[in-house]
Amino acid sequence: MNTVYFSVGSNLGDRKQSIRKALHYLVREKFQIIASSSVIETIPYGYVDQYFFLNLVIKTHTHHPDPLEVLQICKHIESLMGRKESIRWGPRVIDIDILFWNQDIVEQSSLTIPHPDMQNRDFILLPCLEICPNYVHPVLNKTVKQLWNIYKEI
Repeated sequence: MNTVYFSVGSNLGDRKQSIRKALHYLVREKFQIIASSSVIETIPYGYVDQYFFLNLVIKTHTHHPDPLEVLQICKHIESLMGRKESIRWGPRVIDIDILFWNQDIVEQSSLTIPHPDMQNRDFILLPCLEICPNYVHPVLNKTVKQLWNIYKEI
């Protein structure tokens, strides 16, 4: 059994419905949702000339053995939901990112876990603070709560 944390966000169309639908697809793909943060609304990251995002973080258990396989599942769900490739950090109907995989560190050309730069993103840190404040980032060796306190001071 693997513990996988996902960030799920949307800023196009019916954002709440898109998030619900993405969670439904993840459950259908054999991810058991153990915990879910509240949905928060945040300003866009990177490219700011777009609608605000709704975001949440979920903790799941799964028997899927391979993070790269899970990445492909996420990309498939995004595609099913109508996500189109656009500019970096651009608008999207759905965005599903793998944040953590157990306490593992994954460095592949197509996937980095823990999610790179998550420590600088309030739309990831705030929901994580709600459901896993004591989770230790396996690269930075700091808890989510410590990362949030550092982020707030910047």
